[in-house]
Amino acid sequence: MQAVELRSEVIVPTDSEIRYVDTWLDTKNKIIRTDLERIDLEVPVFEDKTRKYESEIAIAEQ
Repeated sequence: MQAVELRSEVIVPTDSEIRYVDTWLDTKNKIIRTDLERIDLEVPVFEDKTRKYESEIAIAEQ
């Protein structure tokens, strides 16, 4: 199965937070999964996200 991830940043005014929205689409543009997660400004985002998505890519390729 092949999929494409679209990443956006959303500001949630009620919580005064910025969140990532990840939407995964298959080759027929059907939404497979949508994730909403809080951005932790204390953690280097790039390093944390790289580890997380490398493991998810490995799972998706199986």
